[in-house]
Amino acid sequence: MEALLALDSHPSLWALDMEREDRYEDGAQKQDEREREQAHRTRKRLGKEEADRRAAAAADLHTGPTPDDPSALELQECLVCGYEAFSSDGGDELGMQVGTGECLVCHYRRSPAIAAMQPHARQTTCASAIPPMRWIAPCWRAGKS
Repeated sequence: MEALLALDSHPSLWALDMEREDRYEDGAQKQDEREREQAHRTRKRLGKEEADRRAAAAADLHTGPTPDDPSALELQECLVCGYEAFSSDGGDELGMQVGTGECLVCHYRRSPAIAAMQPHARQTTCASAIPPMRWIAPCWRAGKS
């Protein structure tokens, strides 16, 4: 196996690392789907009144940016229940304001793997929303100064 991994460091043979990465991401996404389903069931069971109460209490329970930890994230909107009650344990590696943590209403838990994938998904979504630019010949090629 070590010999195969050593060969895999050659640019034309990166298949093993890409396969390992794909399996890791697939596993993380399946786990996240289970987390979302469980959180959705929890939110339904709570009812609106209890969810509203928990959302109001979230601000008191969350420890956001402090003088000791200025990089901590504020409460964020939960992607499952929609309440601004997602309490991040920490920021993401890319500094895109997507952290790991748990919603204080529905208890959706975002893993480090999903936190790392979300900024990329957001960038991809945003990039696809921007219409492609038409190529414009540089002034020096068009004979203009």
